[in-house]
Amino acid sequence: MKFQKQFILTYQSFTTPLKLFKKLVERYTIAMPKLPPAITPSEYHKRSILPIQLRVVNVLKMWIETAFHDMNDALVKSILDFTDSILVPDNHIALAKQIRSILDKQRKSRCELAAPLMTTFASPEESTTVGVLDNFSEEEFATQLTFVDFNLYATIKPVELLNQSWNKPALKHRAPNVLAFIARFNSISSWTASMILYQQSIADRIVLWTRLVNILEILHRLGNFNSMLAIIAGLNSSAIHRLKFTRAELPKRTSQLFDQYMELLKSEASYKALRAALHNVNPPCVPYLGMYLTDLTFIEDGNKDNIGDLINFRKRQLVSTVITEVQLYQQFPYNITPNPQLCRSLQNLPFSEDEQLYKMSLL
Repeated sequence: MKFQKQFILTYQSFTTPLKLFKKLVERYTIAMPKLPPAITPSEYHKRSILPIQLRVVNVLKMWIETAFHDMNDALVKSILDFTDSILVPDNHIALAKQIRSILDKQRKSRCELAAPLMTTFASPEESTTVGVLDNFSEEEFATQLTFVDFNLYATIKPVELLNQSWNKPALKHRAPNVLAFIARFNSISSWTASMILYQQSIADRIVLWTRLVNILEILHRLGNFNSMLAIIAGLNSSAIHRLKFTRAELPKRTSQLFDQYMELLKSEASYKALRAALHNVNPPCVPYLGMYLTDLTFIEDGNKDNIGDLINFRKRQLVSTVITEVQLYQQFPYNITPNPQLCRSLQNLPFSEDEQLYKMSLL
């Protein structure tokens, strides 16, 4: 069972859904060999062929149940044809009904989820410099930020995490949600730095910095490690790092909390502290995706795809371990009622580019 799960998670690193299905059909339709007189065809079928056919059907059922998002309409039709033209004539009527039932359930679920899980709110008519922080409490800001983050995180599919698709121009089309999540991290980071530098005085910058650290505290309670790290990345950007007077004048509690979260989220020892915190948290939570992408990059770069003419399945097992953890945290959604106005703003955070921010830090 474990092998089957690992295989289904990673098979698209070396083949396609259609090719896999064809191979399953080939395996199911194994030919009857020439038998010695002592063994009858019915005995051989019962002892050797039937177990193979049942294993193939079990793999197909698990594939449909756990990775239906891999299957387009043409493949679904091929599976239905397989049940009608092969399973039923082979007297596997009950198995054919099971597969049809699972397909019907998954197709119904697909129709219900035709609208993306990530609700996209209309763009705000205008953006102010601090905007969302002026109009909403820190608690509401952090909560709605977590709502938006999780719903995007939950859309990431296993195939997006294979072959470093997010990092290769020829494969980026396979990783739209990973790329969107990375872009979101970068926009939160740039927005954080921009908001600090949009303030005209040290006093105003200290007030805003304090509010951002308060938001970090709430995000920590909510388990939104991804946005925590994005905000800290913004506060550690080169443009903000120059603001030594602002940093020195922060309230003691703000400075201590900031340092505490810096320690928690540092990348040393492969994010050892963050991993420990993540494994001790009770879901729901939003992990820092970059940590998993780093893990996958090391696995991809450090292990060959093939050993001789054989697929290096040990490599796929390592990859599946990472993907399984990504999926684990997708299964526990937050019980948060969206605030459309705030979500609209959080999906369209205003920020300046790095070059402009650096110039502003010199003023």
